[in-house]
This record gives sequence, structure tokens and C-alpha cells, in this order.
Amino acid sequence: MIVELNTMNIVRLGISEPFIVPENLELEFESVYSLDKLLVEVKQNDKKQKFVTYNRKVDISEFTKQGGLIEVAVSLICGGEVVKEWELEPIVVKEINGAFKILDFYENLIDEHILPIKEEFDLINTNILTIKEKTNEFIEKHNELAKTVSAIKENY
Repeated sequence: MIVELNTMNIVRLGISEPFIVPENLELEFESVYSLDKLLVEVKQNDKKQKFVTYNRKVDISEFTKQGGLIEVAVSLICGGEVVKEWELEPIVVKEINGAFKILDFYENLIDEHILPIKEEFDLINTNILTIKEKTNEFIEKHNELAKTVSAIKENY
């Protein structure tokens, strides 16, 4: 999986569709920066590991064997000093139909949290429109009845 380290400190992975976790999952970093030495910290639940890489690649396969969020922080090391840091959006590993899949964190967030709220909002909005329609119908019937009552009073 290619990860573009840009000038921003937070990096989106740009996973367009969920995909089954391959046997070996490797992050390969690309950038306009010279990435001669990187310190990569990977966390999932209580498992934590640090990697130093000189070839821009890190194998995170051992973190993809169970569901959960994988957090990745990358530091560019130059002359023994950290000169630039990035955080990747969390990598979502989810078991779906017996296979582990990787999903886009923000898309997953929208699917699990925002869409149900939107559906509730749409239902509430529909109910409000129905109430408005019924209220307008009631007002029309009331006005018709008021006219009828007025006409009866005038004739007596």
C-alpha cells in the first residue's frame, strides 16, 4: 500500500473500496522529502512496535490478523533528529463474512455513525412534513366549518 507523505501532518490513505487483507501488507512511503531514514510506530489495541526503515517500506502484516484500528506515526530522521512527523489516518481492519478487510476510516465512520443519524433525521423531517400537511388540512376544515356556522347564524 503506497502512502504519500506530503507537507501536511495528517495523511489520508485514500482507500476507495474495502479490500481483503493480503498475506503480507506492506506500507511503502513516497514523498517529495528525502526519506533516507524513517521511524515508524505502529499501534493496535495494546500491541505496539517501532520500525526503522532505510528503504521506505514497513511490513505491518502482524497487525492485520485481528479486527480493530491500526494507528501509524511516521518520523523523518535526519542527523539523529526528528525533522518531520506524520500521522496516518487510522487503518480499519474489520472481519466481514469470515475475512479481514481494510476500510477507509472516514468512510467507515460515516457508514457506522453519520448515515444512521441522517436516516433518523430524514424520518423526523418526513414526520414534520406530515404534521404540517395534517395541520393545514385541519385549518381548512375548521375554516369551512366556521363559514357554515356563520351562514347558519345569519339565516336564523
